[in-house]
Amino acid sequence: GDSRVVLLTPTGEKTAATLGVDYVPNNLAVLNKISAVLGNGTEGKMFEALRDRSWLPKADVGRALGYTCTGTKTFTKTVKILKSKGLLNSVGGNLQLTGACFPFGKDDDDADQFSANPDAAYDADTDVESYD
Repeated sequence: GDSRVVLLTPTGEKTAATLGVDYVPNNLAVLNKISAVLGNGTEGKMFEALRDRSWLPKADVGRALGYTCTGTKTFTKTVKILKSKGLLNSVGGNLQLTGACFPFGKDDDDADQFSANPDAAYDADTDVESYD
């Protein structure tokens, strides 16, 4: 998981709530929070299309958003925005949400199983992909 993530005991969760600390208990809650912030526009729709953690071809993501071409300014701008927010990986013609969207790690029971790019060797400790 992310080194910035602190897991709380049930007592810690109650204390965080009384102090008004922003606390999310699992990846699903993180994903829902990001989704709410992004809203129902193009950014939110792209995020939702990629929520299952798998790498998807840009063409598939584009179709999910109603585009016949991923070279449009809106699609390209949306990819750039999500990348600049640290939410999106783009390798070749594929897109995937970053590890920042899954701070509790790939094995969190409240989210789908991670499916890495088959062409990459993924190092979960450093959240880095390498290619031969």
